[in-house]
Amino acid sequence: MNTNKISQNIIKIGAATLIENKKGEILIVRSPKTSEEWTMPGGHVEYGETIAEAAIREAKEETGLNVAYKKIIRFCEVINKNDGFLHMISFHTHCISKDTKIELDNRELLEYKWVKPEVAAKMDIFKDFKDTIVEFINQNKYEKN
Repeated sequence: MNTNKISQNIIKIGAATLIENKKGEILIVRSPKTSEEWTMPGGHVEYGETIAEAAIREAKEETGLNVAYKKIIRFCEVINKNDGFLHMISFHTHCISKDTKIELDNRELLEYKWVKPEVAAKMDIFKDFKDTIVEFINQNKYEKN
């Protein structure tokens, strides 16, 4: 049996985190993997871990921030057949930062900015995350009315 074929048939689960601070700004980051575009902290969900636990862990590992999980904003599906094969379902979550001191894991992230969501939505951000920011803005408008 070809074991490479089996590993290609696995769907991975990811958790990305839109982190909001007390000023209503969100954290955007640059990764060595996507250095041209801004993105959000995140990574793979580990076996036995919930989406919320993964979002909190990834936020801490990549930014040093302690966060409180709020909700799933949306999910997206990534299928990349070009560089090997990747099939991932990524849950984009909303977390609130409990503190302000950021300590980037330089293996994961290159730089960061805190910006208002409306500003971030107009920046050069990876498309799936831009869609999440727009959805976050729309959900907040609905919740305030």
